[in-house]
Amino acid sequence: MLFATLPVLAFEHFGESSRVAGGFFAAFGAGAVLGSLMAMKAIHRFDPIRLGAFSLVALTLPIWILPLGLPAPGVMAVLFVSSIFGPLVNAPLIGVITTRTPEALRAKVMTAVLTFALLAGPLGLLVVGPLVQGIGVYKVFLVIATGQTLASAIFGVAALRQPAAQPLEEGPVESRSESSPTPTASL
Repeated sequence: MLFATLPVLAFEHFGESSRVAGGFFAAFGAGAVLGSLMAMKAIHRFDPIRLGAFSLVALTLPIWILPLGLPAPGVMAVLFVSSIFGPLVNAPLIGVITTRTPEALRAKVMTAVLTFALLAGPLGLLVVGPLVQGIGVYKVFLVIATGQTLASAIFGVAALRQPAAQPLEEGPVESRSESSPTPTASL
């Protein structure tokens, strides 16, 4: 939903500027690249479930600033900071799902997880157009922030109820021994 609101924001509040819209997407992309580089190291150092929960909260908090009607550079800063944490949510969670699923079920489980995740995009696009038209882009930012906060709270509570997990190991899943402990750092 957030991505669909950005061109509308640029059109309605920043002089119909395609440069501003491009800047929004560039800021988001730059943050995601940085987050991906960080995720490559972090998944081997931290409990993946807690890393994902912490990162989901960190991804969500900046979104609460968007309804304040920031100037374009402020929106770009929010998008950059928030998008850093997307890969820090996705990498550990996909890693956990992959490593904890028995090999015989892994393809089915990953297909189901990705199908569910990829359905959210088109469903969000179906909802966001009428929502923006009905309540405006800044109120849609509030809806997005509220939804992400609820998801973060639910996931965070569930994550904290889990026993600490070992960081994800490098190498193919099949080659890992069950008995090789890896030191863990907590968040």
